[in-house]
This record gives sequence, structure tokens and C-alpha cells, in this order.
Amino acid sequence: MALFDVTGHKRKINFGAAGVDEVLQNVAMILTTPKFSVPLRRDWFIDYSLLDKPMRHSQAILAREVFTALRAHEPRARLVGPVRFIQNPEEGMDGYMMPEITVEVSLNGFA
Repeated sequence: MALFDVTGHKRKINFGAAGVDEVLQNVAMILTTPKFSVPLRRDWFIDYSLLDKPMRHSQAILAREVFTALRAHEPRARLVGPVRFIQNPEEGMDGYMMPEITVEVSLNGFA
């Protein structure tokens, strides 16, 4: 099985995605969708209330949130290795952090 790096960078949604592309698109959506923002499924995805906490504390909580959301909402992807964070990619973006993960994809899911 192949490994894929996924970040929360905004990208166009491919409504016709299938197979591995669909799974990777779902993983990217999990990384960027705040909890309480999906109507009728307020519990989905990442709780971003941690954003006002110190960076190290926020990273630890966000890593746990990513792991939990991935297991719950995309069983065809499995986190491989630690959650990494991209920080301050552009000048003037103090406090910016974006999760970056490596996933293994199995279209049949993982047992």
C-alpha cells in the first residue's frame, strides 16, 4: 500500500473523485472542517476551540483531534507517523499552523 502526504491546504473539490483520490480528498476535508460547521452533523471533524491556547498545547490537542476524526470519518485511511505542523508559511501570519499528515489508504478499509 502506498503512503500519501495530506495537508489542509485549500483545494478545489472534485465531486467526481473516486478511489484513492476520493479518500485523500476526504482526509483533506477532515483536516480543514471545524466541528459544529456541518449542518445536521455538528460533531463532525476538528474542534478548533483550541486555537487560543499556547501553540504547543494546541498542537497536542489538534494531533489527537486529527487521529480521532480520521478513525471516525474515513476508515479507508490510516494515520502513519506523527501529525506534523506547517507554521507561518507566509509573512505576517503569526500563530498560523496547519496539520500535515501521512496516511496509508486501503479502499477496503482497515480491520
